[in-house]
Amino acid sequence: MLAKLLVAIGAVLLVHAGYYTVQYEAYVKLAEVSDASIPPLAAKLELAASFLFFLVGVASLAGDFVPIRSTEFFNNKSFDWVVSNPEFAVFNHRGKYLQKKKA
Repeated sequence: MLAKLLVAIGAVLLVHAGYYTVQYEAYVKLAEVSDASIPPLAAKLELAASFLFFLVGVASLAGDFVPIRSTEFFNNKSFDWVVSNPEFAVFNHRGKYLQKKKA
């Protein structure tokens, strides 16, 4: 329940930051303020808070993290088998057409 609330708060903050930025931009044009930053600092902080609420809420909704159990699969394999990529092995390349160095 708390996770859904955090996601909802994050969505409301995101929409409010967008609305505030649009209103602030209209105000800056109307008042002819030359040194105003768009988006304003308040909207940037609101976006950061919105992101954090979303992050915590979605991570909580996802459930418990489960460890990756790849060790059982790789226990009986050799290191050469694990790191080998035979599809990238090149046997015919243009090196054979280079002049051979004579000693």
